[in-house]
Amino acid sequence: MKAQLFQKLSLLVFLAFVVLTIFYAWQDNRRIKHFIQTHELPSIGMALSASLDLAAGEYYRISNEMQRDDFLRDWILAGEKDIETLRDFLTDVGRRFHLADASMVSDRSETYYSSDSRIIKLDSDNEERDGWYYLYRDTLRATNIDTWYYAEKDELHIWINTPLFDKQGEFLGLTGAGVDGEDFSNMLMNYGRLDGVNVYLARVDGQLVYANDRQLLAEQRNLNEIWQTEFKTLLKNPDTSGSIISNQIDTGGAMLWMRYMESWKTWLVVEKTAQTIQSRIYQSWKNSALLGGVLGMLLFLVIFISLIYIRRQNEEQKQREKENIYRATVQSTQHILGNLLNQLILVKMEMNNNPEFSDDVVRKFESMTSKAQELMEKLSNVQEIEEEKIKDSVYPK
Repeated sequence: MKAQLFQKLSLLVFLAFVVLTIFYAWQDNRRIKHFIQTHELPSIGMALSASLDLAAGEYYRISNEMQRDDFLRDWILAGEKDIETLRDFLTDVGRRFHLADASMVSDRSETYYSSDSRIIKLDSDNEERDGWYYLYRDTLRATNIDTWYYAEKDELHIWINTPLFDKQGEFLGLTGAGVDGEDFSNMLMNYGRLDGVNVYLARVDGQLVYANDRQLLAEQRNLNEIWQTEFKTLLKNPDTSGSIISNQIDTGGAMLWMRYMESWKTWLVVEKTAQTIQSRIYQSWKNSALLGGVLGMLLFLVIFISLIYIRRQNEEQKQREKENIYRATVQSTQHILGNLLNQLILVKMEMNNNPEFSDDVVRKFESMTSKAQELMEKLSNVQEIEEEKIKDSVYPK
């Protein structure tokens, strides 16, 4: 009865252990997501914010350097006549500061001038090519980050654009310090690259200006298109005071950290990919299952050994009880037979005194009493209290 109760309690303990293991694995998964949301992504985001300030700040300084001696202002106000002088100026700036491109846009003529000798007449109807400038002119007129992907050369350039005003504050255009996308990426990621983390920069309208995946820039993708969700509310109401963990919107399992960089009029988005999150959760489940399996096996072995020990103790107890009963029975039998044999001595004495009993009968009588004593001795000396052993000790062979 006690053994059965112990077995039932052991099974109950084992099942409770399995349930608790699953529960703690589930809790661990929640802690992983919470840690990513509240610690990991914000830490990466803050590091990237600082890196962006450093990287963009360097090129902002160069862009301001282009405006320092009023050459560009004077050149625009003079009617934009000496193209060769402007080209030499832009080429010199690009060479001195190791830029991929130094450029300027004149709002008066709506013309783009570049250190690589390109002169492009901008067209407000050409949204794909020139929309960036008219968005800048009509909504920003402040320092911002923009990009251009050269599909024919598979090159990405990042620009830090700075507005150009005359001394009366009239908007004349902008100057841009362009850097190779790879160089900008190295400056931005100076803390190191992390697996499963994607970084995006976007204009105020959500248009991407930087991404780990260059193809997104070639396709001129918008933040709203990457995760098939609506960021319009966020984009219209930038939270310049801090970060936004956007797990409350449908991102396909990814986790996002977003910040509007007021100094650069640019959105910074850090993505922890859904695949990476699921991989960490799967690894956590696997570790929990492995640990739970090992502990479960140990618990099972403990229970199994305990059951064997208890069963052996019960068997030994039963054996001791059998031996005690047997010894007591034998002792009682010896006592009875002893009394009987003592009384038979009187019979023997009478037989010896009575000549009617022959010597042969007397010898047989003595042989029987001796045999009875011998069998009683054998019965008393049985070591293994088993039916066959007891029978063998007294049965004739």
